[in-house]
Amino acid sequence: MNALRALRGQVWLPGDDGFDTARTPWNLAVDQPVLAVVEAADADDVAALVRHARSAGVGSPPNPTGTARQAAPAARSCCAPGGWTP
Repeated sequence: MNALRALRGQVWLPGDDGFDTARTPWNLAVDQPVLAVVEAADADDVAALVRHARSAGVGSPPNPTGTARQAAPAARSCCAPGGWTP
C-alpha cells in the first residue's frame, strides 16, 4: 500500500492521523473495513489507484460523495478487502 503514497491526492492508510474519520461511512450503522482511503487529485491518480488495487487483488469502489460524515471532495475511493463493497 505504500505505493499509494506516490499519488498526488490525499492518501490515508491504517495508522495515519485521520484514517478512521476518512473511512467512516455516512451510515454510521455500517462499519466499512478498508485498507486505504484516497482523495484523487486527478484522473491519473484514479487510474493509478485502479491499477494498484487490481494488482493487489482488492476492490476500489468509488465513493463520489465521500465516505466520511464531513463534506468530502468529489473523488474519494476506498480500497476494500474482498472486492467491491456497497
